[in-house]
Amino acid sequence: MDIYYVNTASSDQPQVLNDILNEYHIDEVPTLVYLNATGQITKFSGDDEKSLNQFIQSKE
Repeated sequence: MDIYYVNTASSDQPQVLNDILNEYHIDEVPTLVYLNATGQITKFSGDDEKSLNQFIQSKE
């Protein structure tokens, strides 16, 4: 899985991101993910953008 991410805070965010993507079987590539200071996904782009947007909405 190729993940390109922009993290805005701590260095442990990539693992948080990987856990989320693995848990929800989001594995299309390439992927660009933006995380906020607590490691939450704030923006996502890729072939499966719709899937992740639905995931984010379900968590709000």
